[in-house]
Amino acid sequence: MEYFIGDNYSKTYYSALKAFNSGIALTESRVGDCYDLSTAMFSISSLSCGLPFIKGRGLNIFFAIMEVAWIYTGSNELKPLQTIIDSYGKYSEDSISLYGAYGYRIFNKFGVNQVEKVIEELLENPYSRRAVISIYTAEDLNNLTSLDIPCNISLLFKIRNNQLDMTVLNRSNDVYKGVPYNFFVFRLIQFYISRELNVKVGLHNHFTDSLHLYKKDFPKVANLIKQGEVIKGGLEIDISFFDEIIVDSANIVGLNWDSINSKRLRWLFTSYKKFKEIKNVSSFEGHNEFLELSWFVDDWLQTHHDISLDL
Repeated sequence: MEYFIGDNYSKTYYSALKAFNSGIALTESRVGDCYDLSTAMFSISSLSCGLPFIKGRGLNIFFAIMEVAWIYTGSNELKPLQTIIDSYGKYSEDSISLYGAYGYRIFNKFGVNQVEKVIEELLENPYSRRAVISIYTAEDLNNLTSLDIPCNISLLFKIRNNQLDMTVLNRSNDVYKGVPYNFFVFRLIQFYISRELNVKVGLHNHFTDSLHLYKKDFPKVANLIKQGEVIKGGLEIDISFFDEIIVDSANIVGLNWDSINSKRLRWLFTSYKKFKEIKNVSSFEGHNEFLELSWFVDDWLQTHHDISLDL
């Protein structure tokens, strides 16, 4: 098993990217050849929200925040995610909803709000080892057609030393496209439950049975590593950022972006809307006021559109 342990999401994630090299044997998969490290475990102690600042990664900050809000609201609707990534409809069978939607499964699908049940369990018995949220189900084994079978299968919560530790169990994880978003979205759940329990946020453990990198993405990762130091030192977004997303989740998911309360979130999404219309960096006027989010916007623009905010 591979272990990636640290107190910083950026450095720990970068160490996982560096673990992939051409010496790893290629493995066939349903969606293309990949380099598979097999089982891997991340264990991160940090007070940030989980977004890794890796220069050249081009993480889609608009999608990341939309997905977090989408999961928190318990939605399974395609439209919010497709508004950010046009091609996301390929994962939907009916062009309306998504079969594997994490938030819908966590909050609604099984007729129980699993987050509230975990909170109740740990309030009643802080030493409980039964605080488990299930995502993957037996019916998924019988679904041979969906392109949206959950990769993350369960979340485990335990209070240790007056802090809430979380372990995410994952059956299959794309280190390049999946891991950064997984860190962020499940960190929200950990933050919310810890807040309701009035305990500190603890370790974020993430176990995957198949940490892999697709052959088609290998050159991108190799290029990142070749650049040398790509971690933006000193930049982190504090975990309290989730408070803003929670408050504005309905407006974010409902595409009522002009009504978003958070100044930086309103700037982010309304600027993105303008950019989609005119494809010009002038859409992000005022970016200097929002340093951390602007960093992600600039890296996304440079990586995917070959333009820059000139930060």
